[in-house]
Amino acid sequence: MVSITISILLSILIGQWLRLALYGNDSMVPFMHRIAQPIHDIVYFRRGLVFFAILVSAGLSYFVFTFFSADYRVIGTVIAAILPLFFSLYRQDSAPRQIVSPAKISDWRRHQLIYRSMPGKSLIIAGCFGSLIGPIAADAQTHVLIVQVALLLSGLVATLGLIQAVAAELPGTWFEKQAGLSHDQWMTSWQHISNSIAVVLATSGGVAWALLPLDIRRSEWSLPFIAGFLPWLLPSLILQIEGRAKNINMMVGCLIALFFGTAMVATPWAAAALPILKTQAKAYQFGRFYRA
Repeated sequence: MVSITISILLSILIGQWLRLALYGNDSMVPFMHRIAQPIHDIVYFRRGLVFFAILVSAGLSYFVFTFFSADYRVIGTVIAAILPLFFSLYRQDSAPRQIVSPAKISDWRRHQLIYRSMPGKSLIIAGCFGSLIGPIAADAQTHVLIVQVALLLSGLVATLGLIQAVAAELPGTWFEKQAGLSHDQWMTSWQHISNSIAVVLATSGGVAWALLPLDIRRSEWSLPFIAGFLPWLLPSLILQIEGRAKNINMMVGCLIALFFGTAMVATPWAAAALPILKTQAKAYQFGRFYRA
């Protein structure tokens, strides 16, 4: 009984892997269809995957029956070989299918940012390295206002780099729009990138906060927010006017930095308004990716 149970479970797992390999959104077979590979190559590849899954399932089943019990070895091996074949025939065509996963879209955006958008990449690097001025100033026991301004400016510089990158990328998104990339997928991909930059800047702000004297630290807990709020907000603001108009978006970024930055310098509790601003801005620009 143990051998039968283990054999069936292994066969089901192999069958699930086979179904994902054949019909998964990010698997090789749909990719071969998208790049217009010859049909006979796709058929041979599918048959090879099915044969491989059957062979592995039958081999594992035979080993399990041999290890636990020799009874029903042949029958169990045949059943284990048939199960992946049923999985290979199952396909739910009515289910919506994405052209590619959000993670792959984000990876492609990062690749473009690193290798194509030179002004944007340079500004982002300058902003991330410039955020180190905050901890250095805090360690030197300078006035806390200098620390706050240094962190705010570093976040602004990195955000200007993101604005440059988005403006350079939008003219080439016509292919993704034709392929069915949604507004939410585009937003999510840039939000992933912006979040990673915001985390780097907020870490510098957190280190600067930790280096402040204890009596100042209690009232200046918003330093990580001052450093990282602009990159975090950017995907919800970039399409408010026109994503390709980088000069206008840079002015908008400077105004938001001036308004919310000085508000958080005045009182740390101003950071509580950031989620409200992001939610409202994201809802206001919904669907504008197709008009950008």
